[in-house]
Amino acid sequence: MRILLLGGGGTTGSLLARLLLEHSDATVILAGRSPARLDAAARRLHAEWADARVETRVADAADGRSLRAALEGADLLAVASSTLPCVHEVAWAALETGADYYDLQLSSPAKHQVLRRLEP
Repeated sequence: MRILLLGGGGTTGSLLARLLLEHSDATVILAGRSPARLDAAARRLHAEWADARVETRVADAADGRSLRAALEGADLLAVASSTLPCVHEVAWAALETGADYYDLQLSSPAKHQVLRRLEP
């Protein structure tokens, strides 16, 4: 299993990455806009787990092309960042690449509406 974690360099993404490494055999792909943040998060995880299955990929939630490229080979897109303004692009990239989609922040009715429109 290969899980692309959008927002993987942030606080929520880092916590989720730790849980995935501790409780699964999945490879965790930290993704976000800042290569420096992603690299720092990956270094912290490698310091905690010598055998950490961690990669990094630059991706911008507002850019469908970069999301599709980052999702190459991923089985699951886990969203750990605030993506309300670009939820359509993020969910659509998962649909186009055949990745499953899991959003940790589904509390917004507006986000629900966009996802319901994509349901078919």
